[in-house]
Amino acid sequence: MDLTDDQAIAHRQAVTAKWPSLPHRAGKAYAEFTKVIAQLEAAPPQPKKIPGRRRTNKSYVIRTEGLVRPDVDFDKLARVLLAIARDEAEKKKAA
Repeated sequence: MDLTDDQAIAHRQAVTAKWPSLPHRAGKAYAEFTKVIAQLEAAPPQPKKIPGRRRTNKSYVIRTEGLVRPDVDFDKLARVLLAIARDEAEKKKAA
């Protein structure tokens, strides 16, 4: 809100009259917030490690096969090409 000094003081008095503990709660919240920020700046939290699966020395052969469709879906192809062109144009504008 864009208030003059007198308007801001009147507003604060009205809010304090409605919620008398609000300034105290705001002060406590701000103090807690500064503590948390100081802790994060001192030592950022370590990423959580996800337990991995056990590794063995066995080697595996993976076989893949391509899916062939004799009919081309030109609508999907056009949408993909337009999306690629838009991304390239945005990258050129950003650079």
